[in-house]
This record gives sequence, structure tokens and C-alpha cells, in this order.
Amino acid sequence: APPPPPGGGPGGGHGLCLEGAKEGGLSVEDLRLEGNAQLQAGDFKLAEKTYTRAVKKSVDEAGGEGEGEPACLLNRALARLKLTPANHQGALDDCNIVIKTQENNAKAHYRRAQALEGLGEMDQALKAAERARQISGGDETVNALYSRIQGEVDARKEKERRERRERDKEERARKAKEKEEERLRR
Repeated sequence: APPPPPGGGPGGGHGLCLEGAKEGGLSVEDLRLEGNAQLQAGDFKLAEKTYTRAVKKSVDEAGGEGEGEPACLLNRALARLKLTPANHQGALDDCNIVIKTQENNAKAHYRRAQALEGLGEMDQALKAAERARQISGGDETVNALYSRIQGEVDARKEKERRERRERDKEERARKAKEKEEERLRR
């Protein structure tokens, strides 16, 4: 790849200046690094596009086999999670692709848990976070995600129990009232 222009290109010196360049001469690694720089600079939309170019190029280089370079897919998943609004489904899809071929990839399970959490699929998110926790061997960030999701799942279950008790109480009161009304009609 040609050297970046003076000043480091877009983002004030954050990596290569590849925006708008033809992919023909750029490697998947060049595109990944550019996406990393964009991600670091907070340009999540551009990073997502750059990682998508890298994924497509990696598939092309593999003769159409496979679904893309795992590092690029996971980085694109991160960019998608950071978008406003976040693209949770796209992030989940990227993570699922990686997990198909790398079932012990802790980062894929971690980001999958984040995506599922964003989609409101808390029980599945908890399972994914638990899997990431098993693989990562006690990583603090993974443990924090697991604990947060576990807390949300526990709170939801407690709320459901309270609501069920309240419905049961109301149902018993209704039946008692009906029984009393029936008794008075006789």
C-alpha cells in the first residue's frame, strides 16, 4: 500500500488513507487495519463499510469459499454494536458465522452475547456470555457482561413471579366473589 499522505490522512493520523482507494492493491490486512483506525477514531459507520470490504475481499481471495476473515467479521460486529442505532442483528450474524468455524472463539461469543442483549434475547445472551466466560478463563470484561446479563435475567424472572402471584391473587378473589354471589342468589 502507498504511504499515507502527510498528516496521516483522515482522522488525524489514524492509520492508512484508504477511503475511496481501489481494493485491487490493498490486502485484507490493509483494509482491516484501516477499519481498526476508523473504529478507534469513532467513525463506526465508515469502519463497518471498510470491514465489509475486507470481508468481501477475503471471500474473493478464497475463491468464493467461506464467509470471510474471522477478525474482520468480529471487528465489523463491534462496529455494528457501536453504531447509533446499533445493528444488533448484523452483529449477531457476523458472530454466528465465526462461531460456525471457530466454536471456541471467546470474542465471538462475547460479542454475540452483546448483540443478543441488544435484541432483548436475554436467556440466549446469558448462555453466550457463559460460553465466553468458559473459554476466556475469567476475563474481567467477560465476567462483567455475564454478571450484568445475569442480573437482568434474575430481575425479569422476579418481576414475572410477582406478576404471576398478583394474577393468582386476583383470580382467587374473583372466584371467591363469584362463589359468594352464587350463594346469595340461592
